[in-house]
Order: sequence, then C-alpha cells, then structure tokens
Amino acid sequence: MVVHLNHSGLLRLYYDIPGAPWNWPRWKEITGIQHGLFPADDAHLPPSWTCEDAKAIRSYFEAYRALPTEEAKHAFALVTKKANIEDYSGQTLWQTWIVNNWPRWKIQLKIHNAFEDSNCLWMQIMVANNLKGLPKDIPIGDALDQIAYTLFGDHGLDSNGKILYLLRKSVHIFALSASNNLRKTAQRLIDRVVRNEGAINAAFQELEKVAPTKQKVTSLVKMVANWRKDVMIWNSEENLLKLAHMELELGDIRKALGGKAEEDLFNPVVVRKKGTKFKSQAFKTLAKSEDVQEILALFDAHFAPDEQLPELCATSSIPFGEPVDGADPGVEVEASMSYDDLCANLQLDNHGRLLLFNQHRHVGRITSWSASGERVFQAFHLRQENAELFKPIKMHWHQLAGAHAIARRFFTEERSVTNILGMLIADDVGLGKSFLALLFAGFLIELGVKQRKKLPLPPLINTFPYLGTVKKIPNRPTLILAPGTLQRQWLGELQVLFKLHAADIFCYPSSKAARDRFWADDSPYNKSEHEKCNRIIVASHSTLLQEYRLLWEPNSRVPVSERLPFEHPPERLGADSRRGKTLYGQQYLTVIFDEAQAARNYGSTHSAALLILAKSHTRLILTATPLQTRVEDTGAIGRMVGIPHFSTQEYLDEITQDAAAIRRAKQELGSGDSSDSKPNPVVTLQVEASVRMQRQFENRLIRRKAASLDFDKKPLLVLPRCKIVDVTLQLQEWELEFVDNSIPEEAIERLSQASALGVATESFWSNERMSVTFPREDMSAPIPRFTSYRMWEPKKTTKVDTTARLTAYLLSSDAAPQPTVVDGALVIPEIDPTQAGPRTRKILIYQEWAIFLQLLIDATLAINGSMTYDQRAKVVERFKTDPTSRVLIFSKVGTTGLNLTEADTIIILDQQWSYADDRQAIGRIYRQGQTRPVTAYHILAAGTVDYFIASLSRGKEIVSEAFLTSSTQRRLGDILTGNDFSFGEDEEIEGSTGGRHKGKSSRQNIASSSAATNQATPQEKPPKKQIAKSKRQRVKSKPIIIEEDEVGDQPLAVVGQDAVSDVDMSGMSSASDREGPSDIESFGPPSTRASSDSEDIEYLSPPPPNQQAQTPESASSDGLFSPISYPSSDEDMKPDVPQPGPSDEPKKRLRSDSAIDPTSRDKGDRWLQVASLIHRLVHFPPYILVSLAFLPTIVHPEPHLHHIRIARGKPQLKVNIVDLATPILK
Repeated sequence: MVVHLNHSGLLRLYYDIPGAPWNWPRWKEITGIQHGLFPADDAHLPPSWTCEDAKAIRSYFEAYRALPTEEAKHAFALVTKKANIEDYSGQTLWQTWIVNNWPRWKIQLKIHNAFEDSNCLWMQIMVANNLKGLPKDIPIGDALDQIAYTLFGDHGLDSNGKILYLLRKSVHIFALSASNNLRKTAQRLIDRVVRNEGAINAAFQELEKVAPTKQKVTSLVKMVANWRKDVMIWNSEENLLKLAHMELELGDIRKALGGKAEEDLFNPVVVRKKGTKFKSQAFKTLAKSEDVQEILALFDAHFAPDEQLPELCATSSIPFGEPVDGADPGVEVEASMSYDDLCANLQLDNHGRLLLFNQHRHVGRITSWSASGERVFQAFHLRQENAELFKPIKMHWHQLAGAHAIARRFFTEERSVTNILGMLIADDVGLGKSFLALLFAGFLIELGVKQRKKLPLPPLINTFPYLGTVKKIPNRPTLILAPGTLQRQWLGELQVLFKLHAADIFCYPSSKAARDRFWADDSPYNKSEHEKCNRIIVASHSTLLQEYRLLWEPNSRVPVSERLPFEHPPERLGADSRRGKTLYGQQYLTVIFDEAQAARNYGSTHSAALLILAKSHTRLILTATPLQTRVEDTGAIGRMVGIPHFSTQEYLDEITQDAAAIRRAKQELGSGDSSDSKPNPVVTLQVEASVRMQRQFENRLIRRKAASLDFDKKPLLVLPRCKIVDVTLQLQEWELEFVDNSIPEEAIERLSQASALGVATESFWSNERMSVTFPREDMSAPIPRFTSYRMWEPKKTTKVDTTARLTAYLLSSDAAPQPTVVDGALVIPEIDPTQAGPRTRKILIYQEWAIFLQLLIDATLAINGSMTYDQRAKVVERFKTDPTSRVLIFSKVGTTGLNLTEADTIIILDQQWSYADDRQAIGRIYRQGQTRPVTAYHILAAGTVDYFIASLSRGKEIVSEAFLTSSTQRRLGDILTGNDFSFGEDEEIEGSTGGRHKGKSSRQNIASSSAATNQATPQEKPPKKQIAKSKRQRVKSKPIIIEEDEVGDQPLAVVGQDAVSDVDMSGMSSASDREGPSDIESFGPPSTRASSDSEDIEYLSPPPPNQQAQTPESASSDGLFSPISYPSSDEDMKPDVPQPGPSDEPKKRLRSDSAIDPTSRDKGDRWLQVASLIHRLVHFPPYILVSLAFLPTIVHPEPHLHHIRIARGKPQLKVNIVDLATPILK
C-alpha cells in the first residue's frame, strides 16, 4: 500500500486539474502565491525560489507526468533516493518547500477546523458514541466537502455544493495525513487522562489513610487542575462525572482547611454525595497558618470560577455614531427632558427605579440572593443594622434617557409589522450600558406584570400601546448573552438590581449534560413558580455556538456566487429532535447581546447570533466598538439589530465597491506622495463609508460619550485625567529560561487542542502566566518567604521586584515624579527630601493569584477569593478610612462594584485577559467621585505572552514574531491568536526543516531554515563566551535608582505603608527555621546557589539548559546531586557543592538504589575508578568528577560531558574522560 503525503497530493492535483490549486483565489489568499508556480516573469516566482529551483522543480513535475501509470507516479513522488532513475534535484526542493510551508500556511489547522465543523474529530466521535478508546477510523469522507471549500472556496465544489470529482483523491490525501496526526494527539490525550486519573485516585486514598501534609495536598490540587483541563477536551459523560466527584472531594478538603468552596453556577456539579471523607480534625497536622493560607490560595488560583477567553484582536479608529448637529444619536427628544419627566413617563420612582428593583445596594457587593446576604439585607431593612454599608440605587439621567428612547422607538400608536424592535446601544465604556439594558428589559417585564394584574400603565404606553403587532407583552423569558468573561458580571448586576423573588435568574451551564438537565421537566427552570416573562437566563457566546453546531451544518451547499455570504447554512439531520434542549428551542421577550463585535465575522458565530436573535420579540445589541476592524463590521452589527438593508444584495454591492476603492487608494498611497500635510485618502474613504452606513441606523442607534451633555448641559461623566503607563520590563535571561522550561510540551499541546476546539478558558493559561510573574526553576516548589534584602537581592524576580520598589517609591511622596523605563528596566528619579511634600497617596495592586501575596510581605491589606464577604468588607472599610493603610492588594474578586476612589494609583502586576477586565480594575479608582488624577501602571514582561496579551486586549496590532522572542513564547502567541498549527507531527523528509521533531515545534524548525533571521535558533550552539554569559552567570538587570540603605540584613521594605520605615518581621519563620529544604533554594539564577572554594571548572561545550545546579540542601531525599554546576562568573567558576569532610561521607553516594538502573551499577563502580584516577592526577575531589562522568553511563554519551579543564595555579590540563575511562570500563 502506497502512503500518500501532502506534497504528492499537490503534485497530483496540479495535473488532475491543470494548474490547480495555484490559480484559485482562495488558495492564493492562503499561500500568498499570486502568480502560480511557474510564472513567465521570474520576479513573480514563489518566495525563496530561484530560477534554478524553478527549473529543477518543473523538470521533476514533467518527469512525474511522463510516467505511464498511477502506481508509478505515486511511487515516483514518494521515493527520496531513486535507483536507476535520473536524479531529479527538484524533487527534494519541492518536498522540502511544501513541508516547510504547510504549517506556515496553517493548512492542518484549517483541516482540523473542517473536521470539527463536520463532527468528525476523533474526540467528537468518542464522546458522541461514549467510547473509551479511539475508534478504528473516522468518517473522513463526511468532511471532504468542508475541507475542499475551506481550502479552495467555490472552485473546490461542483454545482451541487459537493467536492469536485477530480479533487477528491488529492483532498483525501490531505485529510488522511491530518487525521493521522490528530489521531496521535488524541491518543496522547487519552493516555494522559488514564494515567493521571490513576495517580489522583491513589493520592486521594493516601490522604484518607495517613496524616495530610502540605506537599501532598498541593500536589493533589495541581494534579486535579491539570486533569480537569484534559477532561474539558475529552468531555465524555463518564469523565465529567469523575471530575465532579474529584471536585467535591477537593471542596471537602478546602472546607476542612477553613476555606469556602462555592459552586460555579455556570458549571454546576453533576453529582451530589452524602457525608465527607475529610474532616477538619485530620488537617490539624498542618499547624502553620501560612501553609494553610498557601494551600487555600492554590485552590483559588486553580479552581476559581472559570471564564472563556475573550476575543483578542486589533480595533479600528474609524469613527462611527458621531453626533449630528450637536445631538447624540438616538436621544434627540430626550435631551430636552428632565430627570423627573423621564421617571414620570416610564412610571419609575424618583430614583429611576422599577418596582422590581432593590432600593439599596451593599458597598461590599453583598446581595440578597445568597442565604447570608438575605440575612444581611433583612437586618438592614428591619433594624437598620450596618446602615453605613448601604447606598441608595439611583439611575443616571443618561440611563433613563436611553431607556425612554428605546421605549419611544419600540412602542407605536398603531399596530406595525415593519417597526424594527432592535436597538444598538453603543455608549462609551463606563457609562453603564448594562444597567441601561437591564432597566429597559425590566421595564418590559414589569409592564407585563401590570397588564396581567390590570394595574395602571406608564403614560408612554397609554399613548403608544403597540409593541410591534401586539398590545399585550408576550409571556416569554429574557435571555442575556455575553462573553464568558462577563457572565458573572451580568449575574452580579442582575442580583444588585432585582429584588429577591421578583424574578428568577438562571445561569445557563456550559456542559451538554448540565444543559440537558436544565431543560428537563423537573428542572428548576421548568418548575419555577414565576411566569416565563419573570425568568431571566444568562448564557455565554461560546455555549450558544456549541448549540448552533448541534443544529446547523458548518456551511451552505450553495456556491457563494449564487447566495449572499451571510445566509445561513442548512440544518443538520435530526435537528428538530435536539432543538428542544437548546436555547434555540425557546422564544424570548428580549435578547440582550453584549459585546456584539465578537459575532461580526461571517460564519458560524455570526449565524449563531442572528438565529437566536430571530427568536426574540425585542433585541438590544451592546458594544462600545461597533466598528471593530473594518467598515463591514457595521453591516454585521446592523443585521444583529434587525435592519433589513444589511441583508440585501444592494448592501453587498456597496461594500464591494468600497473595498475596491479603498484597495486602489492604498496602492496609490503606497506609490505616491505620503506627505502628512495631505488627508489620507484611505481614511477619507473609510469615514465616508462609515457615515453612509450610520444613516441606515437612524432611530436604531444610541451612542453617547463621557463628554456628552445631560439635561442640565453638564458632561455625563466628569473625571480627572487618567494616565496609563506600560512598564515594559526585560526579564533576565535566567528568568526567560525558567519561564520557557516551566511550560512542557504536554501543556502546550493541551493549550493547542483546547484553543482549536474553542474550550480554552483562563485556567488553561494559569501556569504559564504565573511563571511570568514569578519565574522559578521548579514551579511545584513552595513560594518562598523573604525577610530581608540579603535574602531577596540575589534571587529577586523582575516583575515582583519592580512592583515592590515602584510602590515604595510612590508612597514616599505624593509629589514623586513619574519613573521611566530605560532599556527594559525601571529608573526611579531621586526626590529632594526638602521637596518631598505630604505622604497620603493610597495605592491598589492588582495581583490575580493570592498564592504570591507573601512576596509582597508588608502589604497587610488584601482581598481575594478565599475570603468571606464579611472579611472583604472589613478590609475594604479599613483601607478607605485608615490613613495609615495605604496599600491594598486585590484580585479579580475585587474588580467589579467596589468604589475605592480614596486611591489614585493602581499597579497591575498580572495582566488581565480583556480590555473590559482591565477597565473594571482601573474603574475601582477611576470613577465618579474621583477628584485627583489617576495613574495606572501595567507591569509587563517583554518577550513573553504577558506583553502580547496586554497589547491585543487593548486592541493594538501586534506581530508575535517581533515581540515573542523564544520559540515557546511564539508558539503560545500563535495559540492565543488562533494561528497554531501544531496538531501532531507534520510529515518529515530527509533534509527538511519543516518536520516537527520531538521537543520542538515546527515553527522552530522553519525559523532555523530561514536566512532572514539574525537570531540564533535553539538548535544552534552559541559561542563559548556567550554561553558563559547566558547560562552560567546571572545577567544583572538594569538598576532601579532609589534612595535606600542596603547595608547588612536590613528588613525588606518592599510594599510598605511607609517606604522608609523598617518592617516588623516578628513571628515570621525564616527559611532556616522551617523543616526540610529551604523555600528559596529551588529558584533564582544558578549563580545564587551555594558554592565552595574548589578548583575552577570551564566547560568547552554548553551544558544542557535543562540541567540546573542544585545544592545538597535542595536535593531530593535520594541524595542526587546535579551533574552540572554553574559558576557565577568567568573569573570565579566554582563547583556548586561543599568540600567533603568526615561528616559528608554518607552524602558521597551517587544515588540511592531506587534511582539507578540496575544494569548500570557495574559501570557506576567502574566510573568511580575513573574518578579516583583523575583525583590522583590533579588532586580534585573525586565525587565531583563522578557526578560529571556518571551521567553518560545512565543516559547516553554527551560530548559536552567528555571534556573538562582543570586549573589550579598551574598550566591547564585537558582531560578526555572517555579516553581515560575506556580501559577501566572494558
């Protein structure tokens, strides 16, 4: 049987359909090759081809065509060394070029997505059929139509919408190759799940039998967290049930430690159990409170409510929704109405509240929707307890004006079948679009209640009674669709506004099993005592997309030339039977679609949005950026609003003409005068198109900015200046190395699979992001506790140290000038003591993971997810009222709702995923009530995904190659942007750099073959001197200029309430006080490890990067010493072990029996003889050389371990260990 490869498939296709696919537009767009393989003009040859290459490849093609049979052609295309056949050098050129470019063109990713859309992935078939192992094969034929359309567009389909007959064999080759790769990836996932499940069960059993320790509990938490990620990919019913049991057991452990285990309402547990195996008594062995707090913080880091990743993309600066004749779009009538007039017309109270709404809110975000919160509100209502913690709820004028404008447009005097019951709410961020939308949705719900109870109706409704074609409000639920990152924010705002029992609020789950139960006859939703119009469902965009894919085909079978690109595809077979247990099986009173720009592109996401909106009577579309990346985005938003024009051929003709005009303008701009004095013709055309489209939104658009005026001619939002400062730091080389080494290939593969399937959540990236904040050689080691500068200085990490020193500096004076960043390091200006001024500034530090709190040891105030509401409220109140409490560290739990305008500075240590999250954090201090200028510092690590996420989340266009400096970080960047192509191993041929090797991504291999790059690739050996700099010694960061006394063991004034005061370290245990290895020995640059005054060693070849030095104290209990010691400098290279002494004899054992392969013991004994001989020659401690020499006997020979230089005040003696050892080993 002949095995086909991608390059042979393309070769076959070139002659099956002459010139294909290189003359098809879609393939040209994918590959960037616009003039075919063999153009008449050599200037148009494919990139990297020379004239000689083209001639050689053409000769190879012609030889292939000349062969008489199919079998001969297949064999000819695949054999690399041909006997008795003329040597065609073009064959190797062609094969290598295709293999190298296949991942760059992202073909395998496109085929993967086509498989997914066709429900043909290995995991999809396993889950759908409840299989415990991979099936023998997958129905590749079911995906061929989709693959052909994805790769070749309409040219790949016949008039029936099926793959061209002559294309089938070539596309089948591509599909089979990708399927084999995906099968390997799926098998590795299965192996991981089975293997790790056994380890987790064993760990649980051990905790039941023996006293728990910190190490056992933390290890178990991390194992379950990683297993959970794999189960989200292989999400079978059985795996989900097992995961639910594990999380319940972990919840018991968390409660036994004094923490709280709150259920994730959007991912509810699918099992319940009686009793618990873990009692608090059993965990009293964890006597140290800091150990307990670290474990609880670990729970918080890995098991906090998870959220889908937001879309990361650049945003456009093209204006949209600008005022017309000075009036904000949509509220022209309301601009002349007072607050009282608006309230009266909508029948609201004097604070703009509905009868369904609460009158007060709790400053600590406690709501009456929890049992404890209900008691708090009852105590306030009955006895005015803690009245100072309650504030009245009052709507802003612009929110009332917006709700009135929507009602005025939706309700008509006469019955209307043409009135559009959709509105785009495009107010600026910070103006409260969500409260506006909830006010109108609540208005409709309350109106329905009043109609059923025959109560007086609002004056506006008495005048305009018809909502489209009906007078009576339909008895339907309200649906809120938001990105996963904003689901809980919507839930929180609903619970703040709506009274308990005034409506039922339902969190729509993400797993299919939980969704099936949601719609069951005996479910809480269907057993609700409320009318349907008093039920509110909150769901995520990603869950909606999952359900869409259950019901509709991925693409239409009608060629694009014969249909509009935004028409929906046909339904899948059996869709009717499945629809009832999805959101698409219901009708809605109102659908609120938040962050609508995420559904702007043609395809499944856009169709999913349009089809659910068609189920609603009214629709509210929310986005602050209706024009996200291009002018056509406005048309997509218009279709969601329900404006007919944007679903017509006329609109399609308009944008086609616009695109052609803009393209011509770009060409002319590129070749003509680019003077800044002339208007940019491209921007001019874009603005003209935007203005024309805005006219179609007449009466269906509300857009205000912070500077817009209210009824009293005052700005809607009056705030002082807010300055965003990016502190982009260059991590030290040892930090970058540790960051990359902390991300194993298994983790990258997991991220790639989850991202491709659309199931990646924030938790998938937690380990990678934590490694950037605090790089360590061993990420599983305990977080150290530093008590002095002497302990911190040699082991400090860049981001944490910069945050600490920046905070101390800003606290030292309210008049402190802003620091600068020079060459990737923060430079803090000196302050004249006579000009220092007052010290009243308060600072917030956003730190996502409470596990790192102890690094900022003097910040006594912190709130995080492991604290109760009451504890958080007390901390917040102290920060607000106590002038000596000047620093508050908070995590995501504090990013919504809190008013902390007492502070004017925020330092964001851990970058957040989305622009909305970032604004939420800054919004704690930059909000109404703030009177001072605000500064937000983002602490970013250059060269890592940390900086990449920050840029994209704010809509900046970033090229990952330019900012992600290592192959690992570049690959992570590709995964983040949906451009990862590493599913399984790409095909590999002799001499090719495109194949994916073990431990290396295909991206690395492509880079290594590129002559354009000036950076050494991971495969290349750097010069010796460079090795000494990059591997053996710590590269010092740029100094932070700050006035301080660092003499002796002064306390570490890192983040303090007073920058110049000492820190009280009483009651804190030092590293030497604790049992076991010191917490600070497992990380930091190798140069900071303990060393002795032994002879100098210089390696002639670089040591492997994964072999780090380790002191005996930090070695494992089996006595293993690292075979490599990293000297601190070229002049002072000292082995990283102590000199032997009488008491050290037991430590000279190479390894315990359990650590040595029994077959290698004899060689080990012989290597002792080798070391002894060298010792007699040069008076060198034998066990040090044994540690160098013994490794090859167990693993494999490595040239860099064969030669050493030994110098001791005498000419250097070069010893070849292998030559010396050969007689003894024989």
